[in-house]
Amino acid sequence: MATKKIVAGATLHVPHKDFKPYDFDTMGNRSGGNYKIVEFAPGDVLDLDADEADALIALGRATLFEEKKAPEVQALAGDGKAK
Repeated sequence: MATKKIVAGATLHVPHKDFKPYDFDTMGNRSGGNYKIVEFAPGDVLDLDADEADALIALGRATLFEEKKAPEVQALAGDGKAK
């Protein structure tokens, strides 16, 4: 499963890894399941399935996360001048 890193543009509710949909009996009573979610605030970086990430980006709810490269450090010679 391919994933993408995105930056949340709105509060996102993502199913927890222990999430299981509720089961209901014939009377409509809940008989099982485990409803757990994780909440991500705007600006949080998260890994999502590539298809889900693309859908959120298309809706304007997220942007693709791009890691910024660290600036190149110039080595200094003994006299304090850059090489």
